[in-house]
Amino acid sequence: MMHHYSNSQRIAFVSDVHLQDQDDPNVDRLTQCLQALAGTSDAIYILGDLFDFWMTADCASTHQKVLSAIQHLSKQCPVFFMPGNRDFFMTQSVCRTYGMTKIADPLMIYHGEKKVLLTHGDLLCSKDRTYQIMRFILQSRLVRGLHAIIPAQLITYLTRKIQAACHRSKKQKPAQCMQADTHTIQSWFQRYQPDILIFGHVHKPQHYCIDDDCIHGEVVVLDSWENQANFCQITEAGLSVCLSE
Repeated sequence: MMHHYSNSQRIAFVSDVHLQDQDDPNVDRLTQCLQALAGTSDAIYILGDLFDFWMTADCASTHQKVLSAIQHLSKQCPVFFMPGNRDFFMTQSVCRTYGMTKIADPLMIYHGEKKVLLTHGDLLCSKDRTYQIMRFILQSRLVRGLHAIIPAQLITYLTRKIQAACHRSKKQKPAQCMQADTHTIQSWFQRYQPDILIFGHVHKPQHYCIDDDCIHGEVVVLDSWENQANFCQITEAGLSVCLSE
């Protein structure tokens, strides 16, 4: 599918909502935000970690409220879902059931003459080599194949153990290690030649321009909804970062 939009169309981007369950207060905030965006946008892109934990299709019952809301609003506006590091086991089938189209990471879309590169953001944290190795293993075809046949209860148990180990490991890593690496961002601009790069994951909101002899473009880093409800939009007037009510 080609993601080409005219300069007059409005595109919205959301990332890192990290919904815990049905009672998470951000369920209602996100639903209201998406309903408002669906009425004014030509497409909505969710850039990963919509859920804080998604390992099996059983998680759909845990998040039925927000999924039903997305299914309803997707009839007004296309919704695209890019898996994050917390919900990469969400399948194309589940996405389709609730009105979302699953997309690859990274993905280039086009708004008028501008090239907009989308990624969840964890691939940019290249200095965290332990995480990158774990990511490669967990998202490999082998693990995905095993995931399809291992009982859901065992998957959940193993995942919780991995999450606990990762949490302990994070405390021992320097903060800079877990942020998007500047050199990696520059290399992505050289490789993909985007006008705009949008990502989340690192929970450190930023909006800045890169302007040197070789690289020119904008970078937008979306914040986690655990810190503040936020999204960004690209319109005919340009790019803006917004705080949701």
